[in-house]
Amino acid sequence: MKRVWLLATLFVAGCGDFEIVVPETLSATIVPQHGSIEVSPDVEIFVFFGQSVLEPNDAIDDIELRCVGGPPCQQPVASACNTPLPVVRGSFDAVGQTARLLPTEPLQSDACFVIAIEAGIEAEDEDTGPFPAEVRSSFQTGSAR
Repeated sequence: MKRVWLLATLFVAGCGDFEIVVPETLSATIVPQHGSIEVSPDVEIFVFFGQSVLEPNDAIDDIELRCVGGPPCQQPVASACNTPLPVVRGSFDAVGQTARLLPTEPLQSDACFVIAIEAGIEAEDEDTGPFPAEVRSSFQTGSAR
């Protein structure tokens, strides 16, 4: 079933007053947080959604981890790690609210990574709009010891 959403609805009251109603949209929190440094190369990535996701198995495919190069991460130095990384396991918890990504091997040390979540992931609650825009969050792994 395809859902259609309006971002805002304008209602006109009896005396010409306007009321703008903005519906709730699906939100997400990403761990590690954007801008984190010295993250362990053995990190597990978590995306915590504000509500249960309608199709968790499809949504996991809309979350990507990518190495973009070496520091500084605001303008990464080009390297060989610029393609999506394979994921051993991409899964949601039992209630479909938390996505977990586990890379197949430790991440490259002292490198910059981006977690990207595509727009359009739908909430299970029909009164909640879909994830509104693509979100990118970056972090830097620590140096090899």
